[in-house]
Amino acid sequence: MRWIHLFLTDLVSVSGSRMSDVIVDLRYNAGGNLTELDRLANLLTPFGAEGKVMRKEQYNLLVKSGKTSLLLKQPIPGADGLPIYYNGKAITCGEVDYTEEKNTVYFNKVGGDKWLNL
Repeated sequence: MRWIHLFLTDLVSVSGSRMSDVIVDLRYNAGGNLTELDRLANLLTPFGAEGKVMRKEQYNLLVKSGKTSLLLKQPIPGADGLPIYYNGKAITCGEVDYTEEKNTVYFNKVGGDKWLNL
């Protein structure tokens, strides 16, 4: 998270109060976890966005049905890359709730202008 603070501090010092938009180029992003992107979005978004929908992940009916045999064989890795276990059993991607309700992320302002001391 420190890199985000340094990035935003530099960005603000270069642009001053004239900055109204930020473009993040993800063309060569290999994909993966959206946690850092969510943190960055929460920092860049005005406090008025608190509690509003940031993004929704939508999956097809087969995935939502939980009947995908491949996902039931795919363990969910932890931060160390090893499978996550619960009650002695590896949790698989087939056990995840893929409904839109459970895959909607809301803005949760934890910093922004006040965090940067602007």
